Amino acid sequence: MTVKETLRLFPSVPFIGRKLLDDIELTENRVIPAGSNIIVPIYSMGHNEKYFEDPETFRPERFLVERSMEKQNAFTYIPFSAGPRNCIGQKFAMYEIKSIVSKILRNFEIVLTNESETYPVLCSELVLRSDSRISFYFKPRVY
Repeated sequence: MTVKETLRLFPSVPFIGRKLLDDIELTENRVIPAGSNIIVPIYSMGHNEKYFEDPETFRPERFLVERSMEKQNAFTYIPFSAGPRNCIGQKFAMYEIKSIVSKILRNFEIVLTNESETYPVLCSELVLRSDSRISFYFKPRVY
């Protein structure tokens, strides 16, 4: 749940582009014609109150199975895209994230220094990254 909530707030790819194969009728008078290039704003969807209540708050329980299935459209949370063109490495990425984070947290405490920004300044290029400095260090856990 924590990994999913983190990817909701900070998806590795903030937007994706697609070319429409068919016309899409938005309303009676508004149609996006086939052949149009569109942008799917993954980052914006994760921060939209229409899809996520109190979207700027980190709440992993949003992804409890009971809650997520009853309220959420499957296409409001797509950190790896969705459908036939989704990321083929999605499962591997999730396993890798869980494995690495668990190994780090078992052995270290992550401590932010005073030099870090309270909230990172994000830069949206091909991937989402911080444009500001995030200063931290690993403090070994003592058992």
